[in-house]
Amino acid sequence: MELPPEAVDLCLSAGTALVGSMVTDAWASARARFGRFLSENGEPLRESRLDRDRQSLVAASGGEREALAGRTAASWAVRLEDILETHPTAAADLASLVKDLESMLGSASNVISNSGVSQKADNGSLNIFSGRDTRFN
Repeated sequence: MELPPEAVDLCLSAGTALVGSMVTDAWASARARFGRFLSENGEPLRESRLDRDRQSLVAASGGEREALAGRTAASWAVRLEDILETHPTAAADLASLVKDLESMLGSASNVISNSGVSQKADNGSLNIFSGRDTRFN
């Protein structure tokens, strides 16, 4: 079954919001909510995969991080498309999750540090701002 374009867009938004949350202080909440969505829709709990993806993203730097973030978001979008193909009614729950993640990202003040540099994903996009000893609110 092919998903309608709106569902594909929703999955892309969800992947982007998920990856954006990985580099903010909203990660624990986002991880729990996303893990719950996966398990409620027949996916084995993938928290270990979420943690691995986050660790890779946090460990990467500069352009490497942006490229990895794009690949990771796309990978999660494909997984979510698979879920929606199997469980079409999960689209409403995914839309609610995306809205909540984007809200969390909008209010997250960050502090992931990599080699003394503070970094933040801004409002669900993967724009990374850097500055030594800088806190973004």
